[in-house]
Amino acid sequence: MEYSELLIKRRSSYMLKKEKVVDDEILIDKISKVILNTPTAFNSMATHIVIGLGENHNFIWDTTKETLKKIVSPEAFKKTGPKIDVFKNAYGTVLIYKDIEDIEGLKKAVPSFANRQDNWAEQNIGILAYAIWLELVDLGYGVNMQHYDPLIDADLAQKFAIPAAWKLEAQIVFGKEVIKPDKKEFKPIEERLKVFR
Repeated sequence: MEYSELLIKRRSSYMLKKEKVVDDEILIDKISKVILNTPTAFNSMATHIVIGLGENHNFIWDTTKETLKKIVSPEAFKKTGPKIDVFKNAYGTVLIYKDIEDIEGLKKAVPSFANRQDNWAEQNIGILAYAIWLELVDLGYGVNMQHYDPLIDADLAQKFAIPAAWKLEAQIVFGKEVIKPDKKEFKPIEERLKVFR
């Protein structure tokens, strides 16, 4: 698919089912290429991903649900529980992490830019998340992104042997699309773009 088509097709899609669209080895290969080729500040490579499929995907969302059940009111959980089930019903989850030790190391190695490293680390995560999202869409998956960190960090770190320096930043959920997202509304481009020649 052309890049410009991917930009248009990339939407938050929530009605997903636990069905693969491509072979898992193709998925893993494509996502591997994304992380290898996504830029990071000073080539720090301080971004990491974990792909949860099958029971590991289920574990992520069962853990999220159980964690939320402990901290939200029973009344609020009547809405929250089914929302989490929607994510569990998808095929897989990509967990996106940043490496705090690497970022702190950059602050010491390049002190003149120390005050910018945290911002650049967030930009690195955004670039990676968007690249993964586009790749999943190109493979034919529906995708949405969630942020249940830091509530689930410790349980996932224990389950997946995540190094202590890795901080969870986002969870990208993907699966076979059941329902296409509604039409997107846009502000006039003139309100968001200025060109000076």
